[in-house]
Amino acid sequence: FSQCEQTLQQEIDAGRGTGEICNLLAWCYQKQNQTTNARRALEEGIRIEPSHETNYTDLTRILLANQLLPSALESAKKTTVKFPESSKAFELKGAVEAGMGQFRDAVESYSHAAQLDPSNVDSFLGLSDAQSAAGLTKEATASYEHGIRQFPKDARFPAHYASTLLRESELGNANARVRAKQLLETSLKLDVSLFESHYELGNLELNQGRITEALQ
Repeated sequence: FSQCEQTLQQEIDAGRGTGEICNLLAWCYQKQNQTTNARRALEEGIRIEPSHETNYTDLTRILLANQLLPSALESAKKTTVKFPESSKAFELKGAVEAGMGQFRDAVESYSHAAQLDPSNVDSFLGLSDAQSAAGLTKEATASYEHGIRQFPKDARFPAHYASTLLRESELGNANARVRAKQLLETSLKLDVSLFESHYELGNLELNQGRITEALQ
């Protein structure tokens, strides 16, 4: 990454800097844990090419990844104002709001992202999770079920839905426990690498006294 950084910086010093070059430079900095420099590079990219959406969204991503949540939210809001028809921009805004515990705002942002692009799987998943976290159980259930039908190959929907049901099962809902187990098994058929699903399934087996199955 340091070699890439030098190559890109030479282009900028030679007056050949573009929004794309600034974006690449920013990710070189990010990979070297130089968040401040990454932020500056993206801000420069935005100045050079203010109509280039990727620099706006990547700035939000980097701020979010480094838990600079107030700055990430400010960046996300600016992006949605600049690109009001961008599903990705509203999805990122929802992700930041969810990270800050502003789940009702996240529901609104994810809902708008899903309306702008019905094929944006991450916005539907984010919406389902945000509704669940906001205590909108009925709405979250409908969203998870919709996601499972619309994106049948995405293992995250049954896995996340199962997590929601497991919380309900702790309150004594036996039906939720049975459904959660089915969903966990479905998620692992789609993606055997989901360690969370293996773990939760193991807990269910353990709670039922099925030690051998739980160990596996």
